[in-house]
Amino acid sequence: MVVFGGPYGQACGNHWDAYALVDHWGETQVGIFELAPLRRQDVAQAAQGEGLDAETFLARIESSHAGALAARPVTLGFLLRLDKEGRPFPATRVDLYREGCELLCAGDNETRRTPGRRGNRTPSERMTIAARIAAVLCLSKREAVWIGPHAEFDRQRDCSVNDLVGRAFMPGETALEVSQDDLFEGSPLICRGGSAALAGNNRKI
Repeated sequence: MVVFGGPYGQACGNHWDAYALVDHWGETQVGIFELAPLRRQDVAQAAQGEGLDAETFLARIESSHAGALAARPVTLGFLLRLDKEGRPFPATRVDLYREGCELLCAGDNETRRTPGRRGNRTPSERMTIAARIAAVLCLSKREAVWIGPHAEFDRQRDCSVNDLVGRAFMPGETALEVSQDDLFEGSPLICRGGSAALAGNNRKI
């Protein structure tokens, strides 16, 4: 059985290896699961575990519109650390999410610091690549990025990985060439999983 961290969890094992196991052993022998987002009670319990007043912390989350960040273990830790140190949350939602995304792009995860899983891109480069992914999805009005068999690809609904490959610009107008390897490096910006993948044989992100 393979436990696979989806949008709200941290991956356990390599995201490509999980599907390789399915191909090798068969769908009936391998289970791939997506970790659900943290619930309000989970966040409250985490706050109490850090010695914080749970209701006060939850109120800060709500007033800052930071629920999406609180629902992920990595960025919840970021919010808890700010609160525990008595530091204010970033003044605007834009700044709050920028800092949260920068933390995710830094790959601050023990398994991703092991040899062979770090990737070659810096956190600022990953942030630029993540911005490109978001821009392509928003501007093309697509729902997701398809990574399954080409024969099943619906271009009217999804983008392909090739749509994400190309030139992106970092702050200061420095050009960054984005390859497929960049998208699936050791601290992946996109990974297999999601409800559509779990519902059937579709593979999208």
